[in-house]
Amino acid sequence: MKHFEAVVLDYGGVLATSQWDAFADFERRHGLGPGGLVPYFGIEHDGAPAWHHIETGTLPWGDFAARVVAKAQADGVTLVGVDDLPTLMPLGALWPMVHRVRGLKEEGYRLAILTNNVREFAAYWHTTIPMDLFDVVVDSCEEGIRKPDPEIYRRCAARLGVDPTSCVFLDDSAVNVAAAEEIGMRGVVVGPDIDAAIAALDAALSRPAEGSG
Repeated sequence: MKHFEAVVLDYGGVLATSQWDAFADFERRHGLGPGGLVPYFGIEHDGAPAWHHIETGTLPWGDFAARVVAKAQADGVTLVGVDDLPTLMPLGALWPMVHRVRGLKEEGYRLAILTNNVREFAAYWHTTIPMDLFDVVVDSCEEGIRKPDPEIYRRCAARLGVDPTSCVFLDDSAVNVAAAEEIGMRGVVVGPDIDAAIAALDAALSRPAEGSG
């Protein structure tokens, strides 16, 4: 019987509070309704969403922030603090999940963070959780590719030294989880109830891995 050897976790919304909640708070502080930032943060760059270029390290955050502020200004909207990532996304650890990860390390699992993230945000987010728990960190802005590209999951498994079928993957995006499952990982979609996510993780680990006899 084949058992799981590794657990791979997204950062925002899994190990830390959600960036989407942070954006919602930012909207409220600026008197915008839900989704009020979408017309500005949804700008394109070279024919693709600018956010994708940020997360693959090809568009500096400062350049993006300047364009966002200018576009909002043209609509009569003043956005303050877009250039300051810790102010825009003041994320903090989801300690119940972090404590479960600590337990997984003690149980002998290999551990990785697989995140779509922003190069200029790294100095901040690396301070929000105990990074020494993780054997591998795969960050889209360093890899030049982002989830849900299958290659980024394969790279993560390879650096952990395990087959993808030996990994359980947690993410708050169902699309990203589905992509992980396509290459053989077992997926867990993380919702707002982090205790439920931990229970789902433990249930996934309790079942034989794919390809077991």
